[in-house]
Amino acid sequence: MAIPKKGARRIVVDQVEYRWYIRRKPTYVQEIWGGLTFAVELATERASTTLVVEIDHDRPDSIAGDAAIIRPSDVAYAIRTALQHGWKPSEPGETLHLAM
Repeated sequence: MAIPKKGARRIVVDQVEYRWYIRRKPTYVQEIWGGLTFAVELATERASTTLVVEIDHDRPDSIAGDAAIIRPSDVAYAIRTALQHGWKPSEPGETLHLAM
């Protein structure tokens, strides 16, 4: 899974540059039952492993109600947590899912 460049945001965590992305429109499940996900990958390498982070709050455009705002500090925390759990973003492999 590759993150589209258009709409992706850049973040530097521990001197490594990443891109992160939140879908523009919610999926059907996100819209009805809530939940928010964002994806992270290295900004410089093409064959990097993607991190998908699932947040226990709803999207602001969801009808479920408990909306969350994702800040860059939240993304940095998720990246550091994933790295501690063995995420190797520079190596090709399967997508890592992290629930927060």
